[in-house]
Amino acid sequence: MMDMDEMKSSDGKKTWRGWSEAQARAQKKYIDKFDTIKIRVPKGGFERWKQYADREGKSVNRFVIDLVEAAIAKTNL
Repeated sequence: MMDMDEMKSSDGKKTWRGWSEAQARAQKKYIDKFDTIKIRVPKGGFERWKQYADREGKSVNRFVIDLVEAAIAKTNL
């Protein structure tokens, strides 16, 4: 069975998520502009955050970033 993330293009080359090599390079170039963090939330917490973020018209990512940046701004860092 083929891994969902590994597919072959029409010319038989393996691509990431079925993307062309150019698309995969562009995605990597974009992702490399960011740091990645992982946080653990008690069960149900993410869904609560998501509901709140949705009401505010934000992604959970933007919601968390805004809260952290606001806290930092209060301390003048």
